[in-house]
Amino acid sequence: MSTEEQEEIRELMEQRRELDEKIEQLRSQARKQAIEQARSLIDSFNLTADDLFKTGRKGRVRGASESVQAEPRYRDPETGKTWTGRGRAPAWLTDKDDPRFKIGAAEEA
Repeated sequence: MSTEEQEEIRELMEQRRELDEKIEQLRSQARKQAIEQARSLIDSFNLTADDLFKTGRKGRVRGASESVQAEPRYRDPETGKTWTGRGRAPAWLTDKDDPRFKIGAAEEA
């Protein structure tokens, strides 16, 4: 690589550094403006976190610590243990194709 090429690379690297700084500065300003605008709207409409983060299906966003509790669909008549039908089947249910294990089926029969 020639000295001229090395110098050109240094100049371009400096230009990139300056552009990166300018981009970060503009993003920071835009972010501050967006936060100010959001706070203004929140104050104007008395919005809460639930108002802001609702979903269309369930009405609210679930956090990572909140799990969806599924209804049990199978019950062992001997022990009363239940299984939701999610994940690996329990040992008491494997190789048993008996409708008595299905919750609701035994009650309907």
